[in-house]
Amino acid sequence: MEFIEYLQKGLLASAVELMQHYPELPQAESLSAMESAVREMTGQLGKVVLGEWLTKQDPKYPAASVVCSCGEMAHYERRREAVTITLQGRVSYRRAYYRCECGQGCCPLDDALGIQPGQ
Repeated sequence: MEFIEYLQKGLLASAVELMQHYPELPQAESLSAMESAVREMTGQLGKVVLGEWLTKQDPKYPAASVVCSCGEMAHYERRREAVTITLQGRVSYRRAYYRCECGQGCCPLDDALGIQPGQ
């Protein structure tokens, strides 16, 4: 995937540069402690990347209305935050939220990506 390769190359270069410019790298108590710290860091990084990537899947300028599952038109209300459980853990993202007069709300991005409420 071109985007992931681009991101990986940039992050790797940034990590090396940041480490080279850090005043003094700390002494670790063990390789295991170092591995645990890196695993925790990459997990957090994965959540941020996935959340931002999900958010960017939604159009910058959402449609004013979309068809609701009841067949009527649901109107744009606002960008709404959501949390989904992924292989990276709990990931937050923002997407367009629509509300219909029937009382139902919908998020076309969630529908397009197969994300179920409370998933």
